[in-house]
Amino acid sequence: MTETIPNELLEAILFHALTIPTAVFEAWRTHHTFCGSPRSGVSSILLVSKRWHTLGTSPLYESAILRTSAQVQAFAQTLTDRKDKQRTPGRYLRRLRIEGGFGGAAINVLTAAPGITTLYLGTLKKVSLKHLLLDSVDGGLLSTTMGINLSKAVAGALPHWKQLKRIDTSPRFIFLPEMLPALTKAPALEVITMSNYTMTVNIDGNILAALGKNASVQVIQIRHSDTSTPIKLLQHVDHFAKTKLYVGVGKDMVKLTDFPEMEPVKEDPGPLPDLPDKIWDRILDYATHVDNREMDDTLFRLSRPSMNRTRKAILLLNKRFSRLGLRHMYSIPHLAREYNVDAFITVIEDNHNLSRLVRVLYLPEAIAFDQRKYIVAPLTNLEKVSKHFLVFPDMAQFVQEGETLSLQHASQWLGEGLIDSTFFKPFASLRILALYDRYGTITEEIPRDAFPKLESLDVWGWDLIDKFTPAE
Repeated sequence: MTETIPNELLEAILFHALTIPTAVFEAWRTHHTFCGSPRSGVSSILLVSKRWHTLGTSPLYESAILRTSAQVQAFAQTLTDRKDKQRTPGRYLRRLRIEGGFGGAAINVLTAAPGITTLYLGTLKKVSLKHLLLDSVDGGLLSTTMGINLSKAVAGALPHWKQLKRIDTSPRFIFLPEMLPALTKAPALEVITMSNYTMTVNIDGNILAALGKNASVQVIQIRHSDTSTPIKLLQHVDHFAKTKLYVGVGKDMVKLTDFPEMEPVKEDPGPLPDLPDKIWDRILDYATHVDNREMDDTLFRLSRPSMNRTRKAILLLNKRFSRLGLRHMYSIPHLAREYNVDAFITVIEDNHNLSRLVRVLYLPEAIAFDQRKYIVAPLTNLEKVSKHFLVFPDMAQFVQEGETLSLQHASQWLGEGLIDSTFFKPFASLRILALYDRYGTITEEIPRDAFPKLESLDVWGWDLIDKFTPAE
């Protein structure tokens, strides 16, 4: 039946099925990357027929992600195999991502693929790049010989990439000293994006000063990362870089020179400006760390006491701020001691309007309670919860049939009592899930489609892994 489909339509279908989506190809690595990125078996559809194989070869080799040295070597062997002179898949390769195995095999891959336009961690001068993505997990380039050698290779190639217009760096990427002079000589570079971390961690030299010297660079974008961008600090950067600096992402991106040149701290600031609620709400987001949903142990330790004082002060300022401040008080609570936790739970269980404001329930791993903290309340907007707070799956009772909860990241102990698979239906948004089952509470296998967005699964106890239906 499929052989009646016109070639043009079949090519479009195969291209959609076989190429790697841009979001996947360009995603910065995290500690969940490897466990959440299984090897794809989609290429098996080329075995349908000779026609499918012929039409699907080009999209199959349009992009590649190589995570290990073994994958790089195998891919190099495929591209350089001379047994079939008519088969030259390297000519189809346009996007290449290499995360390991930078050596002779990687050079063979790049040499066999002269048409590459996007390279994730590049190495050779001869490649005609337009877009370069530089990735490092937790600044790891500094601690490995491979990372240092790769940095030197990129530095040596930058002045020769005459079509390279854009560079993006991961949140924890660090420019090593040898790359700074090379960035001043990138002949066609127009846009470079980086995080606050990348901007401020300078080993020997200044990344912004180096970019300021490159006349072709038009935009230096500083993305928001762990903390808000220090505008006051940016006001004193290199003069040439200052005119090219943009702060923020997307519609929130603003040119640095558009910020007023004034001292932000005044002895007598006068009355508060008459701003719309929407603007004040955004200001309070930053002032109380409610804009940071990826709360970690460092942020918890540094901000817990001061954030609570700030939030209470906002509520007491006037009636308008009391109304606006409720969301900031309950959205991401900073709970110092066990009695604070107990009091907070009592409040949100008694007042369901407040429980619907909660987005994150988090405590550091090192904190332990004598008893686990059960919460029975409509936490319909909860996005992240640590195992100190037991909400799973009881919170499902507060949603209507067919509705989905907002929960995306959960680490949970399962309490006593039997649970059947129907309880999991409202949790379709989960991306990261850790379950601890001491009592064998789950009585049925979990359907394969129960968590369609799941990227990471961690299970402990009572043969829990057997409850998750294995893939065919």
